Amino acid sequence: MKLLISLAATTALLLASACAGIQARENVDLPAMKIAYASIEPDVVRGIDLALTANVITVVQRDALLKTSDGVKQALERRDIGALRLADWHSLKGYAVAGITSRNLGPMSTKLLLRRVESFHRLYLVVIR
Repeated sequence: MKLLISLAATTALLLASACAGIQARENVDLPAMKIAYASIEPDVVRGIDLALTANVITVVQRDALLKTSDGVKQALERRDIGALRLADWHSLKGYAVAGITSRNLGPMSTKLLLRRVESFHRLYLVVIR
């Protein structure tokens, strides 16, 4: 139940901040994204590891993807929109989805986690433009 409440609060925060003005991006959007990414990142890593195990990607590709994930995290920590643009979230989104769907979760929890990734993605698109 705590997970559901936390996910609902994070999603509400992400959606509310998506409506913020340009100057609020650094003070509202990026902190909201930082909070959300902290819970998305383990699924990104899980999805990358699954792809490596299935021989879909190489070790070199895995290392590059993990570096990209670190770049997203560091850009959010520094509230650096330019660095966030350079850190290619688009290349990580599918791994986050794979990481979530590979977990042994109920359908409602899976749906909420996937919704959080989508909310993060929508806010990312707003922030980097």
